[in-house]
Amino acid sequence: SLIISLVYVLMLGDEGNPLNLPVNVNPLVRGAQYLGVIIGVLMEDEIPQGLELMAISARTSFVLNDKYVIHKRVIFSSALRLIIGYMFLIALFVNVVQSDDVLSVFFDVLALQFLESIDDVAFNLGKRGFWGTAIMDATQKSNSIQAADNERGIASLSWSHILARVVYYFNAIALLLGLVIVNVKQSEGAYRCNTMTVTFEEITLEEAFVYNAPSDEPWLLIYSHFNGIYKEDGKVNGYPRYTERNKNDGSPYELGGKTTGAEFVYCPDIKSWVFRHENIRTSQQRDQKNECDWLARSPETEEYDLLSVAESEWSVWTGRVEPMSFDIKCNECTETSDCNYHGDCKEASCECYDDYFGENCEFEWPCSSFRSKIGDGCDVLSLESDGAQFRQIYGRPIYTSHDITWSSTNEVSLAFLLGRRSNLDASGSLEFVHNFTEGLIVGANYSVILHYSGSRWHGTVMPSSSMGNFKDSNYLSYYHGFWQKSFDRQRTFLLSEVSYDGSPEVCDFFQMPQGSKGEKIGHGPYGMLVPLTDVEGSGFFTCLSENGCYDDLGDEANDSIHARGNRTTQ
Repeated sequence: SLIISLVYVLMLGDEGNPLNLPVNVNPLVRGAQYLGVIIGVLMEDEIPQGLELMAISARTSFVLNDKYVIHKRVIFSSALRLIIGYMFLIALFVNVVQSDDVLSVFFDVLALQFLESIDDVAFNLGKRGFWGTAIMDATQKSNSIQAADNERGIASLSWSHILARVVYYFNAIALLLGLVIVNVKQSEGAYRCNTMTVTFEEITLEEAFVYNAPSDEPWLLIYSHFNGIYKEDGKVNGYPRYTERNKNDGSPYELGGKTTGAEFVYCPDIKSWVFRHENIRTSQQRDQKNECDWLARSPETEEYDLLSVAESEWSVWTGRVEPMSFDIKCNECTETSDCNYHGDCKEASCECYDDYFGENCEFEWPCSSFRSKIGDGCDVLSLESDGAQFRQIYGRPIYTSHDITWSSTNEVSLAFLLGRRSNLDASGSLEFVHNFTEGLIVGANYSVILHYSGSRWHGTVMPSSSMGNFKDSNYLSYYHGFWQKSFDRQRTFLLSEVSYDGSPEVCDFFQMPQGSKGEKIGHGPYGMLVPLTDVEGSGFFTCLSENGCYDDLGDEANDSIHARGNRTTQ
C-alpha cells in the first residue's frame, strides 16, 4: 500500500517539476508542513525497532521458544522494517511538500501512518478470526523470542539504543532540511512558470482614461492589444508580479521609456489576481477607481500560481463589470511535444526548426509575399525582413508595400489591394473608393503595412517617410497596439476577422465604410464591417510563389512586381 501511494504521488510530476510541488504556499501551510514532518517522524517506529534488532543481532543470536535459532529470520524481518520505515518517510515528505492547505498536510500524515500500520491491523483481524481458523490459531499461539546469552549483552543493548537514536535524529534533520530547500526554491520561483503568453478575447472599453495623455479625451481600449508575453518581474504583496514585454522580441520595455507595460499582480484587498496598467484608469476622476486599479480580476483565491486561476471565470471592466475568459499558457517547455514536434526543447525554451516559428513553434514559416485574391493587378505585400530573420509584432510577421505611386500605364493603389480601381483627383492624389462614402484621400507617395494587433490583422496606409519606423528595431522595441493606436480610423482601411493564426492568408477581411466627415458608421469599436469576398471562409490574400505574380488567367507573369523600387519576393 505504501508502494502504491508513493508511485502515485511521484507520477503526478513532470520533467520540470518531478515532485509536482506547488509554486508556493502561504505561511500557515508552511508551518503545518514543518509540524507534519515532525509528527510523522515521531509516529514512525519501524526504523527504530528494526535498527535495535539488527544491532543486537550483530552481537548475539535469537532463540524461538528456547529451541530454534532464528538469527536470519530476525535480520530479514528487521530489514523489512527498515524498508517500510524509509518508504513511509519518503512518502511523508513528498505528500507534505505537495500539500497547499493545512488540512491536507495532517490528513496525509494520518493516512500514511495508517498504511504503515496496516500489517498490525491485518494481524489483529486474524486473531479475531476474520481470515479463517487456521490463521486465527497461528496468530493466537504464544511464542517467546529471547536473545542468547553473551558476555556483552548489556553493552549490545546500550549500543543499539544509541544507534537508533542517532538515525532517528538524522532522519528528522534530513526531512526538515529537505523541506527548507523546497521552501527556498519555491520563494525563488523554481517551480512556477516565469514566462507566459496571455491571450485576451477581443473585449473593448470604449472610454479608458489615460494619465498624462495630451488631452482628457477617452481612448479606445481593446484588451487584445495587451496580448503577448508576460514575464515574472519581482514580487508585489508577497506574490509574483508578471509584466508585459515588448511586441517585437519579448524583451522588457525600457524603464522610463516611451511604453510602459501592463501587469498581473495579486491584490490582497479583494483576494484576487488582477490585470492593470499604472497609466490607465476607468474614471476621469482620479479618486474614483477600482481596488488596486484593476481592469480585470480573478475570482477570490489565495493561489500563488497565476496559471492555476487562468481557466476560471474572470471579471473585466468594459464600462460595467462583465464575465471574461482568456488564455494563459506557459512558454517554458519540458519536452519536444511542448514545441509541437516542430522544434527541440533546450533549457526550457523551444528552438524551432527552419520551417516554423512562434514561442512553441506553433506556426509555419511565413509566406514571403501576398496579393489579394480579387485584385486586378499585381501589387504585393512583402515580408519585412533583414534576410535571415523577419520582423515581428505580437509574434506575427509584418508585411509592407513601400513607395506606391500612380502611373497612367500601371495603376498601383490601395484600391488594387481591394480589387477595385482608384480615381485620380485634381490634386493628383489617389482616392480610395468606398462603397458607401466619399472615400479616404491618400497621398500619391504612400506605403501600406499589414500587421497583427493581438487579435486582428490591420491594413494601414501612411506616408512612406513613416514606414522607416518598421525597419527600425528601436521603434519596434516600444511599439504597442494600444499606445501607438494601431487601429486609427483615419489610417486603417483593412481589418481581418478575429484570428490567432500566424498568417493573414487564412483570414477573411473587411473594409470599414465612413461618413462624409470620416465618422464611424454603425456600432461597436469598428462600426460597420463590409466583407471583401462573397464567400465566408475563402480568405482575402493568397501567397505568391517565388516565380512572381500571375494574373487571373495564369498564363503569363506580370512584371509590375519589379517596376516599383525593385520590390521582389524574398
